[in-house]
Amino acid sequence: VSGNAWLHQESNGAYALSIKALKYLIKIKSEHKSDKPAVSVTFVISQKNMDEIIPFYNHLSLLGADTVNFNPYTLDNSYFFNLESTYEKDEFWIRRNNISKLRGIMKELCLLKSGNVIPLITNSIYQLNAIPKYFEKKEKYKKGICLAGFNYFHITNFR
Repeated sequence: VSGNAWLHQESNGAYALSIKALKYLIKIKSEHKSDKPAVSVTFVISQKNMDEIIPFYNHLSLLGADTVNFNPYTLDNSYFFNLESTYEKDEFWIRRNNISKLRGIMKELCLLKSGNVIPLITNSIYQLNAIPKYFEKKEKYKKGICLAGFNYFHITNFR
């Protein structure tokens, strides 16, 4: 959803239910006056939501989330059943003409990170700066180990 309309959505969609769960976790943590466990959010950066990164970060701040991590969308993990999927055809892969815009957004996140604000950005400055390069270099980018499922879980739109 573009234009920050997602901030005002009143629905039972995946986003609305995720925010409802997030608010509930923050409320329970507050009621117990505990700093553990941290309420953390992972934001997957894609062509469809790159304009929402900073507004979403600000929204998380208002909600009271503790940390946020920014991960780039991964073509291979998302379409591993579709062998014909390509970067050019993928609706979520950030297009070359948006790479410089993404660099500017990552610079904003780096400034927020250096300001030590809440929610704390758990990515390193190096990681944040590498995200535009990842989208630019595509398969030539050095692959790392994905820890999803080992140290956190995801709420997705799949059933």
